[in-house]
Amino acid sequence: MSENNECLLVENPRLEYAVILNYILSKRPKKDRHYKELKNRAIIGENVNIGKGTTIEPFVFINHDVRISDNCILKAGARICSNVLIGNYTIIGQNSVIGGPGFGIEKDIINGTLIRIPQIGGVVIGNNVEIDALSTIDSGTIEPTIIEDNVMIDNHVHISHNVHIKENCIITACSEISGSVCIGENTWIGPNCSIINGITIGKNVLIGMGAVVRKSTRDNVILAGKPAKQYPKG
Repeated sequence: MSENNECLLVENPRLEYAVILNYILSKRPKKDRHYKELKNRAIIGENVNIGKGTTIEPFVFINHDVRISDNCILKAGARICSNVLIGNYTIIGQNSVIGGPGFGIEKDIINGTLIRIPQIGGVVIGNNVEIDALSTIDSGTIEPTIIEDNVMIDNHVHISHNVHIKENCIITACSEISGSVCIGENTWIGPNCSIINGITIGKNVLIGMGAVVRKSTRDNVILAGKPAKQYPKG
């Protein structure tokens, strides 16, 4: 440990982290930043870089400090929050929200106050990704939530903070992936699945409809049931 570091011994590190970070952020000087409105009623903030061939449909909202690469499509009503990076040939569906605050909450047991943990890590989305209508991908806490290349995400999917979804995954309608989950390559997640926070799903995994996944898994398995059990493929 560096001599310049200090260590605080506390009963609830998450709570103290939330309190300290909220205090630090409250002391940062507030910038007077502005938005511009396009002819189709889309709204774009400052420090936004939009690549060649990208289509911005009506009523899209893009906040400050966003980079959208070439040949993307942002469909009507999509909302892109700050600190989001989107790769080439990616589609964001109608009324989806990318980079909203994750649901990190701690309770102060002394006074019962609920304190939200700031989520400032943003979202990184790769190339050739498709995110369909009314889906939400939360900002990471410190490091970004990551969606790698060639991922397909259906309607009404929720992906929490600090999730990492690797290449070529398919996530179907109404699935919920809790915080800090890692999904391996080429995994298929069936409709209405729920995956508990902090676990790792292997690559080439098939998760059946409505499964509730509570434990990390090996590669090349099938998961089914509530709670989900592992079965070999083939």
